[in-house]
Amino acid sequence: MKKAEMEMDRVEYARHLAAAQTAEAEGRFSDVVDHCVKSWPHIVGMMRYAKQYESAEFSSVDSVDLALKYAPIFLDFESLEVLESLLKSRRQIDRNTVDDLSAKLSAARELMSDAYRTWEQLAGDQDAHFENLRGTLGGNLYRWQSITESWQAVGLLTEEARPNMPARLKFVTRFDSMMKAKCSNCGVVAKGTKMQFLEPRTCPKC
Repeated sequence: MKKAEMEMDRVEYARHLAAAQTAEAEGRFSDVVDHCVKSWPHIVGMMRYAKQYESAEFSSVDSVDLALKYAPIFLDFESLEVLESLLKSRRQIDRNTVDDLSAKLSAARELMSDAYRTWEQLAGDQDAHFENLRGTLGGNLYRWQSITESWQAVGLLTEEARPNMPARLKFVTRFDSMMKAKCSNCGVVAKGTKMQFLEPRTCPKC
């Protein structure tokens, strides 16, 4: 790879990372992962430039870490698939970081699985609150509380105060409402509920 190509990757990576950080600061959380994904094709060139001309070392990759912060709680299966493919095809990315990015991806998948279980439970329980999550979902209460607090932080979930009762956890948006979604591969538009589109689906046209 020529220096000019590496430098271009460095510039493009920085541009997309900055856009992701700006989106996070402005509360446009659904845009954060999109900008991160756009930076990933430029990671290899960026790292080569930094190592060769700046003697830089990498503990991790900022745009990967930022995507892994939000993709699981937004149940963004597709972006994690893209990252897995990238790490398999460009193994030098993982080799050139101190952190194990593949392990971070596996942890993100586990978190997303737990987030989906939590999402289903809260969407179907009209009396959901922190205290009954352990009884219905099992395991560590802190895990479920951490997930719900993440949704509260990005504005997806709120607590509804009730007299002499624990505050009820309530989604800000209705998941039984109808919406349209476009296939990222062929562009066909399908109609269904928000909850349906949170699950992986096979495109009828692809």
